[in-house]
Amino acid sequence: MSPGEQPAAPLKSFTGGAVVGGLMALVMAGLLLISFIDEHYFFYLLILAVIVLGPLLLLNLVFFAVYLKRRAPARAYWLMWGPPFGVLAGLWPFISGQQISDKLFERAHPNIREVHVNLSGHSLWLDPESTVNDAKGAGELPGNQPGHFASFTRYAQTYYGKDRMLAYSGSRLAADFTSQRVFPGEPAETAALLRPVVLAAPYPDLARFLSRERISPQDEAGFLVYLYYHYADRVEVAPALRLAGSQAMDLWGQPLPVVSFHLANLRALPLARLEIDGQAIDLGDAAFASESAEGNGCVYRNYEAHAVNALSRPLKVRWQFAQPATPWHEAVVSVPQFDPARRPTGRAQTINVELYFQDDDSVVAERSLAFDQAQQKFALWTTGPAPSLRRPAPCGTAADRYREDAEVILDRPQSGAFRLH
Repeated sequence: MSPGEQPAAPLKSFTGGAVVGGLMALVMAGLLLISFIDEHYFFYLLILAVIVLGPLLLLNLVFFAVYLKRRAPARAYWLMWGPPFGVLAGLWPFISGQQISDKLFERAHPNIREVHVNLSGHSLWLDPESTVNDAKGAGELPGNQPGHFASFTRYAQTYYGKDRMLAYSGSRLAADFTSQRVFPGEPAETAALLRPVVLAAPYPDLARFLSRERISPQDEAGFLVYLYYHYADRVEVAPALRLAGSQAMDLWGQPLPVVSFHLANLRALPLARLEIDGQAIDLGDAAFASESAEGNGCVYRNYEAHAVNALSRPLKVRWQFAQPATPWHEAVVSVPQFDPARRPTGRAQTINVELYFQDDDSVVAERSLAFDQAQQKFALWTTGPAPSLRRPAPCGTAADRYREDAEVILDRPQSGAFRLH
């Protein structure tokens, strides 16, 4: 202020700032309310916020500068900034409540992994409601490609809204899930077929597994995959154990009856369905192809199909090949035992069982166990296939899955006799 200049007279009316502050609060509250009702409009609301709230904020800042110069009373500042900040302050408990609500919803409606296999001989399309989350268009199951599996995860809450998840109650199949809609053509162009649903296998015995890992039973969906087998007149659903690599590693050295099965398909047709002692076995995202040493064919021997099994008696193995109206094949397989006197030192990993499906419908087993030893040494304790294979497997035996510097300790297996059905 220059000498002789009179100070500005105190401001008596401050309606402008109050009006702008109130408008800012109303716009903010409206935008937030719409975003929580339907999050699909989030980006549009963001643009609207910049276009509408931006000018209001600048206008409020102009009023703020004028009020400072004109020595406006404290009430003026409260009226211009109080409503917008009040909306922001009220937002935090609302967000916290929404987060708690979302967590409760997620626990009651966990993500469910599904694999669909078409053994009907006819092309099928799955209900679009169940495949909305799949980016690969997995809703179609070609009838001439029974080895093609549709694999995806059901999310109860998605960008597209909430999936009703009518087939499930928590992590388990719902008691009233007795039929499923499928389509003989594009769902938008054909009428749905209602196929009866049969629970074809028991749930894996995860009680001891979950309790030892300190995992809530409500979280068991993270260890399950639901296998849907579509036949001409029905859908058979089988829950199976599926462990991620980190989940499997957490079991190393623990006295739990979890077995890693490695499959050697020495037949011409790919395996589409497998059961061991009545438990469904997860074959992954496609039928298990015939073994070949060409290209990267042997990498599939590293695939681990897990099951809860104490290996205390011969295994009853049942399987179907990837073909329409395929018959069941069965074998009772003795898994050779280790000689405890030859056990290596070090930390044991998980019991492995190699299953060799031979061309005469027989199945031969090989037991192996890997050990981490001091100074980064690695040992593999294996029985070798018992009885001997009819023909050498293209990808070798269990020892061929490990690096060349691994110490292989070949056990002397006990009786490996088996009988066929």
